[in-house]
Amino acid sequence: MPLPTSSKERKQIPIFSGFLSYFPDAVAAVAAHSFQSNEQHNPGEPLHWAREKSTDQLDALARHLTELAMLGENPRLSVKIQLLKAIVWRAMAELQLTLEEWFRFSKKTLADGDVRKYGAVVDDQ
Repeated sequence: MPLPTSSKERKQIPIFSGFLSYFPDAVAAVAAHSFQSNEQHNPGEPLHWAREKSTDQLDALARHLTELAMLGENPRLSVKIQLLKAIVWRAMAELQLTLEEWFRFSKKTLADGDVRKYGAVVDDQ
């Protein structure tokens, strides 16, 4: 989805200062998870999201959350981090797919200038 063309509207989507700068270590960890997963599921292929192989975002997310819950009160941090990276990746994948569906349904893009809908509940059904 293209970003809005208006400078004022683009400033309402602070990708760096409102997200990346808050979580630099977590973003890097999830990016590393993405690379490692690509090597596992698409060996020898360039980094990409093989959407046809990855269709059960919410089920996978729930499995990872369940695994995390089953670790108990004092889990090994390395195991907890691995699970959290997978949880975040799956949550971001589901959010991306849902936004794409909403954009198709509403025929809107960020370039249409209604950036407030990113922070609002949209009554679309």
